[in-house]
Amino acid sequence: MNTNNINLNIDHRTRKRTILGDKLIIALFFCIIILLPLFTLFMHQDPYSKLEKRYLSTFPGISFQNLVNGKFGSDFENYLCDHFAFRNFSLGVNAYYNLIIGRNGSNDIYKCADGYLIEKQAKDADSLVQNNMKYINNFAKNNGYKMDMILVPSTGYILQDKLPYDAQKYEDKEAISNLKANLNSNINFIDISQVFLDNSDKQLYYKTDHHWTSTGAYLAYTEYCKANSLTPIDMNAITKEDYDGFYGTTYSRSCLWFTKPDTIEFWNYKSLKNVDYTVDGTETSIFDPSFIKKGDGYGSFLCGNNGFSTIKTGSMGGKILVIRDSFSNCFVPFLCKNYSEIYLVDLRYYKKPVKDIIEENKIDNILVLYGLNNFAQDQNVLWLK
Repeated sequence: MNTNNINLNIDHRTRKRTILGDKLIIALFFCIIILLPLFTLFMHQDPYSKLEKRYLSTFPGISFQNLVNGKFGSDFENYLCDHFAFRNFSLGVNAYYNLIIGRNGSNDIYKCADGYLIEKQAKDADSLVQNNMKYINNFAKNNGYKMDMILVPSTGYILQDKLPYDAQKYEDKEAISNLKANLNSNINFIDISQVFLDNSDKQLYYKTDHHWTSTGAYLAYTEYCKANSLTPIDMNAITKEDYDGFYGTTYSRSCLWFTKPDTIEFWNYKSLKNVDYTVDGTETSIFDPSFIKKGDGYGSFLCGNNGFSTIKTGSMGGKILVIRDSFSNCFVPFLCKNYSEIYLVDLRYYKKPVKDIIEENKIDNILVLYGLNNFAQDQNVLWLK
């Protein structure tokens, strides 16, 4: 066979492959540039993302002013970022790609041993805790209040053995040590760090969420009772109700969609049958498992985060005010055994003078209860002023 003919055949096949490759690239480019935006515009758009646990951006309003000042363009960009087609798939691919190339914690969530997804701690957590401590100190000192305070240690500090080898250092020990050294004498700090470390073989925190479990909350509750000479609920009097399918905040932020869900435990006991729980004047349930199906499983406790709520328990005991974040949600139901009235204030949503609640309701005890990481980053503690 002629050598020139062979070379011509090879060149012809090479050109065909090149042309086919070019066509595939053009087709892919067409899909990305044309079809993907069309899918984005015409596919059904949910206003709330159950996976990310947040409301997504809405289509921006069109007005002459918004067009001129650039607000429409900025808002439309946010809308596209929240609603582009196959978004959850893309986020998941990116998250697992980062793991493969060694970027564990790229979304501020570490993928850890035994299925735990653990959030990174805020930078300079120690100094941030001390800054917010000043507001607590001034509140107690200026009003002469006797108070208790609990900071829930971070998951990464208690479960250090679960973290990846290159994880950052968690500053819980330093932050709590400095806090205790500088708290006003009117404030009794109840340090639960050691008892948590001693019981770290139990599941004190959810694997897909930054909150503690009912086991962790009960452990802290018993320490609170010891500090205040109260009798805690007997474990034998508690019935545990299990609810599967809970995906929490660290799952949502990590985008590691193949992680197994948690089981929420609600610890029920006799005193909870007669409670009157009111949120902003509306009576509701102290535990509502329907929140799990809505994509806000931890919101099952106390119906989520509320600015001001009250619990009338029918129990013997005084009145307590809990200045709190969401960690209190599964802690507070235990207090129903020990107090006749419980008042709850979340400073992220409540902007009225807390002092008025104390004086009007003749509060006997005050408890400040936060997760340490939340307390470090919360810019609303200053509302205590």
